[in-house]
Amino acid sequence: MSPKMKVLAVLLPTTMLSSQAFAQAASDPLSVVKAYMKSWSALAEKRGVSDMDITAVANETAQFLDADVEYLDSTVGTPQFGIVVARDNVIKPFLSSFPNARWEMVGAPKVSGDTVEFDWRFTGNNYGPYIVDPTCPGKGDPLDLPGHSKIVVKGGVITYQNDAYNDKTIPEQLRRTVAACTAQKAEETKKADAAKSLAITGNFMLASDYMFRGISVTQRKPAVQGGIDMVHPAGFYASLWASNVSEAMYNHGSGLETDLYAGWKWDIGGGFTLDTGFAAYFYPGAYTIANDGQKVKYDTQELKLGLVYDTMTLNLWYGLNKYWAGIWYDKAFNQVENTKGSTYIEFNYNPQLSETVTLNLHAGYQKVNHSPDYDFADFKAGVTADMGFVKMPGWMLAGAVVHNTGDKEAWYSYNRDGETKKAVGTTLLVTVGKYF
Repeated sequence: MSPKMKVLAVLLPTTMLSSQAFAQAASDPLSVVKAYMKSWSALAEKRGVSDMDITAVANETAQFLDADVEYLDSTVGTPQFGIVVARDNVIKPFLSSFPNARWEMVGAPKVSGDTVEFDWRFTGNNYGPYIVDPTCPGKGDPLDLPGHSKIVVKGGVITYQNDAYNDKTIPEQLRRTVAACTAQKAEETKKADAAKSLAITGNFMLASDYMFRGISVTQRKPAVQGGIDMVHPAGFYASLWASNVSEAMYNHGSGLETDLYAGWKWDIGGGFTLDTGFAAYFYPGAYTIANDGQKVKYDTQELKLGLVYDTMTLNLWYGLNKYWAGIWYDKAFNQVENTKGSTYIEFNYNPQLSETVTLNLHAGYQKVNHSPDYDFADFKAGVTADMGFVKMPGWMLAGAVVHNTGDKEAWYSYNRDGETKKAVGTTLLVTVGKYF
């Protein structure tokens, strides 16, 4: 089988060349060109043209081309070499854009040996993709495009074709399509720019308790919480968050905690993300008095180094301030040791159980420097449900069992009336919230 016949077999793998095609191969150049143009116009009168129809006609039309044809078209711009390339990059795109295409000669053609030159009109409606930009759908605009072609026919097949026309005519005539495409591109650009810009979200929560690393800081009472989060696609993030707390846990304070978070995440390959961050916890006005008489604030600052993989995170927190969480170590009479350098390591696993439910598993260990009585481990197991399935988009409901192993004689709250309440142990935590 010759190279040409092999290509034709690829185009129509289940059929042999029709007798019409063989007849065309033996015809004079002008007859071949006329039959070729007629094939281009095969769907002009057909209603309800399908993709299968277009593919079939594109294959039939490509049979008129030589295996090594050179095809130039003003819209495509660059020369197309080979029958398959010409079919896929010129014939089929035009037929897809203008399913009712009609390609007709205007005036008398000029025939010189194997070469046929002629003027033509290409008409049709842009029902398919926009020929200039196939990502945009056509709006049915009519096209009446004049042009001139030079076609060389050898051995009954087209070896060279050059379709010349003013390519600006197409967008000038397809005004509705161009307008819709321009609007579509503008919207796509807007979305792309938004994806590259800073994203700001917020949240509001009502919890049955405020648990900080498994420690109740509201004396087992409800907490109202809320925050604002900022995330940049480059990896930077920052948050401002606040909650009520118990004055029994944070003496002399206003009953408010305000936190600031900031950090940067890097994609380090292999599906892993490195997370470096800083956190500062503020308790306005709150302080305790150490055995040496100094006022010790509860305000705490920590550095974070984390590793993220899929729905798993591993974080290490390091305390920067002199007295972590307002804790000091009574070294000797009137001598207080600081707790700077306290560390907390945690592992979190939050896989999706379904489209609306997420599993929340957590384990952590806190080591308070110079104060081992305050060391503890904490654990949490629960689920979070997206309330969109009950027509409450943006709302969430979470439930969890939280356990802290801390010493109950060390971790407690002290009321003004002298009553104490344990802050560690096992707790059922329920949270409802809204993201916006």
